[in-house]
Amino acid sequence: MIDIDGKQIGYDSIYLPDKLYKAPIAQMGAPSIISLKKINEVRYSIVLEAQRIAPLVWLDLKPPFVGWFSDNAFTMTQNHRVIFIDIRPEFSQSRSTLELSDITVCSLRNCGDADR
Repeated sequence: MIDIDGKQIGYDSIYLPDKLYKAPIAQMGAPSIISLKKINEVRYSIVLEAQRIAPLVWLDLKPPFVGWFSDNAFTMTQNHRVIFIDIRPEFSQSRSTLELSDITVCSLRNCGDADR
């Protein structure tokens, strides 16, 4: 949701059907990080990519990093999505630079399958 000045004031709501469990998981998108860019000492931009719609996407940080994402737990409906992360430096003193391997990307396809 965007206000009259173009500023984001809310998030798009995606209604997931109650029969989503019947959808073939192999046909869902598998999001991955294609870019991680340091903006300043605490903020990074992450570009995600998925070739198909990816329901229930969420991101997680591995220790020692602590921070918050600009959006998390969403349905990826476009091929690319930019997410920002702000790192809490007081909890991440053993390492100062975030790397791709420090971020986990999950979705219904790759983290929701009980048989994996």
